[in-house]
Amino acid sequence: MEQMRALSDHLRRRLLRLRARGPAGEGLPLLRGDGLEFAELRAYAEGDDPRRIDWAATARTGALQTRVMLEESGLALACAVDGGPRMALGRRRPLQAAALDLAELWLGAVRGRDRLWLAAGGEAVALGTLRGERAAALGSMHLRAGFNGRAIDAGTLAYLDSTLPAGAVLLLVGECYGLEALLDDRHLARLPQRRWCVAMVAADPWREGIPLRGAVRLRDAAGGSVRTLRIDEAAARRHVQACAQRAAALLERLTRLGWRARLFDESTCAADLLDVC
Repeated sequence: MEQMRALSDHLRRRLLRLRARGPAGEGLPLLRGDGLEFAELRAYAEGDDPRRIDWAATARTGALQTRVMLEESGLALACAVDGGPRMALGRRRPLQAAALDLAELWLGAVRGRDRLWLAAGGEAVALGTLRGERAAALGSMHLRAGFNGRAIDAGTLAYLDSTLPAGAVLLLVGECYGLEALLDDRHLARLPQRRWCVAMVAADPWREGIPLRGAVRLRDAAGGSVRTLRIDEAAARRHVQACAQRAAALLERLTRLGWRARLFDESTCAADLLDVC
């Protein structure tokens, strides 16, 4: 319990710094902090408080440098977790179990007057006027209660884009094939423009090799249809190559859109979320 609290404290500090830095590809902060804790130096931008200019750093670099301070007024956090049928797959445990661990750490970073938005299984979770730890506790309880079998879809992205304020930090946990189908959705591209967006993408559990050979009856996890396929060594190798290419292309496309994206699988621990924030 203490370790999780320490991880969530660390994550919160990182999220505050990300928000102070501004969206990917831009030098302007999402929200300028008036706190007393120093975050970092960056180039002075029009509209910055002149009182934050660091004259020593300016003399060293030859260009105006300003001090970025951590915002003390609270974070706006959002989390969207895929509840579709593919998230029930996994070799050692369901992908959904790892996804919930990631979401729990994210919710653990909520404090004080922080605002929280949550979408689970393609539906928005009503948190009312709750803020901070009380909102996080209700959100965690809802996630642990299970999903309705719905995946993140265009409606989820539209809801997040229309409700999340500038400066929000968003964690989206979804599976590879579902997110691939949403790459051309305009909201997926709009979300990172004024928010920090992290995508943890569930990889195909059998991306490193299918442990089956011969004539095999396979059921589609999403649609439920059953097909008989013949799997030999060559087919197994093609599957590995196709999984690697699909995952690389998806992460590259998300990164170009402004998302911080990383794969995860059922062995991923919650602390790995810190590596992408």
